[in-house]
Amino acid sequence: MSFNQRSYINTGAGSKLLSKLNEQRLQGDECDLTLSNGECTRSVHRCLFRAISPVIEKHCADCQKTEEGAVYRLVNMSTEVLDLLINYAYTAEIVLNEKTAAEVVRVASDLKVDFLVQSCIHFFNDSLTVPNCIQFLTLSIAYKCEDLRTKCLEFMVRNYAEVAKEEDFTSIPGEELHVILSHPDLYVENEQIIFESMRKWIESDEVNRKSWANKLSEQVRYQLFDIRTLLDMLSESRNQFFQEHIRKAIVDFGTLAEPLARAKWERKLVTKAGNSKAEDQAPICGSNTEASEKPSSPPSTVQTDSSLSLYLVVFGGRSSDKKLRKDIISFEIAEVTSPIEKEPLKNEAASEQESLSTEKNNHSVQYITLDPTPLEGLSSLPSARKGFGAAYVRGQVFLIGGRPKESLNTVDVFDVDRCEWMIGPELKTGRGWHGVAATEDIIFAVGGSSSTDTKLASGEFLDMRTGVWDELPALSKPRMSSGAYASDDNLFIVGGIRENSVDVFDLRAWKWRSLPPLKSHHEAPSVSFYGENLFVFGGAGGSGTLSCTEMYNTSQNTWQAMQHMPQARAFSASATYKHYAVIIGGRNETQGFSDVQVYDMKNNSWSVMDNVLPTERSSCCALII
Repeated sequence: MSFNQRSYINTGAGSKLLSKLNEQRLQGDECDLTLSNGECTRSVHRCLFRAISPVIEKHCADCQKTEEGAVYRLVNMSTEVLDLLINYAYTAEIVLNEKTAAEVVRVASDLKVDFLVQSCIHFFNDSLTVPNCIQFLTLSIAYKCEDLRTKCLEFMVRNYAEVAKEEDFTSIPGEELHVILSHPDLYVENEQIIFESMRKWIESDEVNRKSWANKLSEQVRYQLFDIRTLLDMLSESRNQFFQEHIRKAIVDFGTLAEPLARAKWERKLVTKAGNSKAEDQAPICGSNTEASEKPSSPPSTVQTDSSLSLYLVVFGGRSSDKKLRKDIISFEIAEVTSPIEKEPLKNEAASEQESLSTEKNNHSVQYITLDPTPLEGLSSLPSARKGFGAAYVRGQVFLIGGRPKESLNTVDVFDVDRCEWMIGPELKTGRGWHGVAATEDIIFAVGGSSSTDTKLASGEFLDMRTGVWDELPALSKPRMSSGAYASDDNLFIVGGIRENSVDVFDLRAWKWRSLPPLKSHHEAPSVSFYGENLFVFGGAGGSGTLSCTEMYNTSQNTWQAMQHMPQARAFSASATYKHYAVIIGGRNETQGFSDVQVYDMKNNSWSVMDNVLPTERSSCCALII
């Protein structure tokens, strides 16, 4: 015989039970536990508080047969919060304000009442203001609330100038202050605000905090100060911990100004007519001497390869006023050869050369040209972003990750043949300021910063044959703002924030190994490869932007210093065309750039193409398509 069974639930029974117990409490009936904060006592139901708090449960179990078990003492708790705790136990509701939330989260954490802890965290997240953000940050550290800590730090980055004025500014822990000052989105109208707040923080406890001086001072952009201000700062004794960085900024000013100063003040050598070669003498005003020959017409320019048109395409970026750009700029790129006629030989060996072809008396120079050429469909990005990566594989452009406000896992894809944008496969992890490189069939995205501003050691790859992102083995250490380049069977990850290390991923062995370190730290460098050599250009070091060029020879496993860039910069876009590394835009401590610097990797020489971009920009990407 079988019976039909049905279950029925009284959904209001719990609230009715609590309400009845609360009535008993208010009347003093059936209460067998006393809560005391040292100032007052409250009688409650032991069974209810044992169910709410595992700490009280253990106390009651351990002292079940003693008088001590009938009393639970709550140390350092105000009467107001004691009543809030009791009211929550009997109503399942709590009302918080800034004053009580700070105490409730401490008490709830001690009693292990998870709901109250989480309620306080939500309250803090929704109630952040300039006056309370430092207090909330302190609480997040004390109670290991990482989400709240991250939100507090982001809020303080956005409102740094006001936060620095708060009386409790000096109570910010050193590690958190360093995170704030090194944050890429930190912006103040006057760099003096950052310097003075950092100095105030150190001076508030100089004995224990002077060890932070160098690390924090590295984050101050002294190059934004007036040179006279820097000289005054250098003479102040209270700036003793920062003098190295102040001096470096003064040296940078001098380095930038040196060509102008030399042009204005250099002594000119004046020689008498006839005592020096004619070609070395400047014309003398009023002279009746005329040139014996007119300069020959410039030789014709011949393009060496017109069989296939290639284009340099620059995507988005950030303007000098830190606004994100969505425009796309394209140029037809070509290498041209310009023959140069050599002077005839005038020495004894001339007769021996007469039988040779006249071509032997001519040589040529090669360089690239950029002709602005709009490409169909490539005029504007689908979405503005900074700190993103780009790759061109199988006729498609991939714009990967980046961040307008937080790191994205989205990928925008442009099909060149179909002239249309598409939504690409999403990254497994949102990342910005990461390294992106590609082989014939695979795109790599490595390191970077997560949506919570955590540096990443993870990496992933998109195999065009499968169309999905898969995980790479992790880097040996987290890194962001690194350079990346894939060549042959190797993926190079270069530098990063305060990094001079270089890792290479062997695509055949499918594992990472370390290369000898760079001579300097390179944050946001440009990277290229030619022959058997890896080239690293510029970036930002501990004291500002760099102009150095370093070359790694893969067969000799050594680094070598090459010719410096004409002007230091970081956060440039770069592309490789034949044996040329094309460095586009970027910025230093004071300005952005609209020019293009071209490095001939075969001949170790630089050239500059001025005003190529319509506006100054940094953090953009560039591809040859």
